[in-house]
Amino acid sequence: MRGASSRQTNRVSLRHVAATAASGGGLEKTSDILTVDVVDRVLARVTGPGLDWRGSRFAAYRDELVAHRTAARDFVEAFRRDEGRQRLLFETGGQLLQLVLASAVWDHLDQRLLNQNLEIVLAGPALDPTDDDRPRNTLLELVAAANLADRFQVSLTANAEDVRLDHPVLGQGAVECKRPKRVDNILGNLNKISSQLRARERAGSRFGVAVVGADRIAALASQAHEAPTIDVADGSMDDLAKIVFKRVLKDAWDVACDLLPSAYFATVIVTGSILVREPLHLRPVCQVLDFHLPRMLVPDDVRVRSTAERMVRCLASLYAVRNSTAR
Repeated sequence: MRGASSRQTNRVSLRHVAATAASGGGLEKTSDILTVDVVDRVLARVTGPGLDWRGSRFAAYRDELVAHRTAARDFVEAFRRDEGRQRLLFETGGQLLQLVLASAVWDHLDQRLLNQNLEIVLAGPALDPTDDDRPRNTLLELVAAANLADRFQVSLTANAEDVRLDHPVLGQGAVECKRPKRVDNILGNLNKISSQLRARERAGSRFGVAVVGADRIAALASQAHEAPTIDVADGSMDDLAKIVFKRVLKDAWDVACDLLPSAYFATVIVTGSILVREPLHLRPVCQVLDFHLPRMLVPDDVRVRSTAERMVRCLASLYAVRNSTAR
């Protein structure tokens, strides 16, 4: 990390972005998202048969957010001495941010299927496990649905694609999501997405979207990152975004012959958090990038625009995300 310290060997982190928990589809901008009040409003919507966030990992995340908000300056030194606390704090930022982002589309989804998905999301350990983790995978799928809801009608399925898309011109589409564990797993995961999208095509899907959740690739899942100032944090976040996206883009184009024609664009979503010391605050991060895979004519309302041919549009706007301790 440029000018920043980390217990890991990570050189950089990500620029922060955020979205409101709005009733409309798509990720919308805000300058102050991860407050206890915002989190409580979203958690209050996690209701239904089998849903109890108070007994889940999200109760631990909320407690950590409250503790950090009220912490004194000696919090930083205590934080550095406790690796478990570090990992929990950073997972708190990343997971709560994703839950808030995902909530933007909940009102537009089948409530029975949504509750089934939320029940899965609530399960699992507080820290990201070394093995594949279904709760975090499912949360990524809901974030992907929120990201695409400004261009498509999105819906959940019981046993088919991760997210189903509908468009008046393109027709029905399928979204498949993966969270690779390491950089060298990207290619294999893209091949799995390719196989899934071809199967969806045989079942009637006319196009597909490949989504890569890159928090593990970027070593942001339950990892401790620290920076002295907002400027250093933001510069480091930019650096890491470029590294991650370039690698995913490279591997996506390496397997383009397998992904096409099933997938016509891909999305990379990176989430995590960084502790900024001055002013003291936890800075959750989420950056989203869409890029086209094939050269084809697509409707203007879903086309990704850019002066570059491949790296086309950054969907997320960059905003400061602070909790109450920064005030």
